[in-house]
Amino acid sequence: MESAVTVPASTHPLDYWVFYGQSNAGMSGSAGTNVITGAWWPHHALQFAGCSAADGKTLLDGARLVDFAPISPSSALGQPAWTAPFAAEAFFRERTGTASPGRVTFTTNYAGHPITSMMPGSVVYTNMLTAASRAKAIAEQYGRALEISRFVFIQGETFSSGYGTDLAILADAARADLQAITGQAAPQMLLVQTNGPDVFLSPSYIQLEQYRFCRERYGRGVTMVGPMYAAPFAANDIIHQDGIGKAMLGQAIAYADDALRAGEEYQPLWPLLDRPVSRSGNQVTVRFSRPVAFDPGLGNGGWVKPVENYGFAYFGADSSRISITSVAITAECEVTIMLSGTPMATDRRIGYARCEPASTEKDGWTGTRGQLISPTGRKSPFHAAGAPIPAQIDLYCVQFEEPIP
Repeated sequence: MESAVTVPASTHPLDYWVFYGQSNAGMSGSAGTNVITGAWWPHHALQFAGCSAADGKTLLDGARLVDFAPISPSSALGQPAWTAPFAAEAFFRERTGTASPGRVTFTTNYAGHPITSMMPGSVVYTNMLTAASRAKAIAEQYGRALEISRFVFIQGETFSSGYGTDLAILADAARADLQAITGQAAPQMLLVQTNGPDVFLSPSYIQLEQYRFCRERYGRGVTMVGPMYAAPFAANDIIHQDGIGKAMLGQAIAYADDALRAGEEYQPLWPLLDRPVSRSGNQVTVRFSRPVAFDPGLGNGGWVKPVENYGFAYFGADSSRISITSVAITAECEVTIMLSGTPMATDRRIGYARCEPASTEKDGWTGTRGQLISPTGRKSPFHAAGAPIPAQIDLYCVQFEEPIP
């Protein structure tokens, strides 16, 4: 096939990633710092020629999708479907010493709409399947098979009841329908835990539903990448990231992807799956999946704007008399929280990145954030290219609430 792009020759399938969700899954917000310029990997990070995304308003005409082209962003804003494959290729080459078989990405998103507007049969869902089918056909024209390996899900900023049930239905349907296009293994779902947007007066329950779903499905085709709160907002925005935020988000997705490809049983930084919380009197201990540290905070040599108690909070019917007096790392994978008294409420819980009240400051950070991290030692490809983000990748702890025994 004659084309403006050279799809690399390989006996391995060409990789295809679906990006699906709301506005943060695509190009939203404002540009800010220009992180990406030009085509970093012109033969190994690809999109459809002349079309990088489809929305939930209009059915996508598959006849428009006739070829691939290098991802070469003309906008400083970017989208995760650009930043993630750029970082993924860098990680792959660093780990293996060779180029990947190539990957193609495409976004189908529906800005400002709840998950109920994205279920099977919806316009945005149909567009997702249309694009994937066309990717398979184009790959075959190059003599390449196509593997749909990743279903990247970034949705949850818009409230809807019954979110957990809908999320499970959507995940199962999407993975099965995408698998049917190629006949290969069902794609791994990579879920980004969205922020509790500051337009709410209190943290949204949706982030806890995402947390519960990913823990229930751990090891069964679903991986939580991590939280979104370490990706800064665009100027005068309390929902969408700028170019810097999209770079942070993309490399987090790529890090999880590369860990899975390397054979790691990847878990985000979150409480242990089995009995993570213990208590002795007024001392509460949480054990985590990875070694932990504290981000010193913006202005102190860290990254995220500091928050009280590093993001930990006590919840319960007796919270008016119980407060946190200290938070400390007491073992490699353990944090101990000292309370001002012994909790007695039957609904007592320890929470993280759930405690900050709604913010109208538009200071670049969501209110629901924290400072607990797990350093990876992995270098940031965007920092190496000059972006003003941390030099090494830290995994930030996901939002959670867990019962206290």
